[in-house]
Amino acid sequence: MAYRRFFFGGPEDIFDHLDRDEYVQQCRDQAIPGWATLTHDGRWLSPGRMGWFGMSDEDPQSQADYLTEANAYLDSLSGDMWLVTVDCHI
Repeated sequence: MAYRRFFFGGPEDIFDHLDRDEYVQQCRDQAIPGWATLTHDGRWLSPGRMGWFGMSDEDPQSQADYLTEANAYLDSLSGDMWLVTVDCHI
């Protein structure tokens, strides 16, 4: 995940095993969803469970699955719905 490492790793850490198109798609996928999404019908979508000190049990696959599901949900919303971002800290 780009620039999400402690002390910002170098480019080789950011791009890792991704080619340019994969990296661009990953950035697009991460652009809108936050760490979790609450749907208008009350479903909670997240890549894992949040624990102490903001630590999560997510892994790269659960993160990718979450982003796919969250973006599909956001894409399905009608154009007149409002999106609200809430930043909560534990």
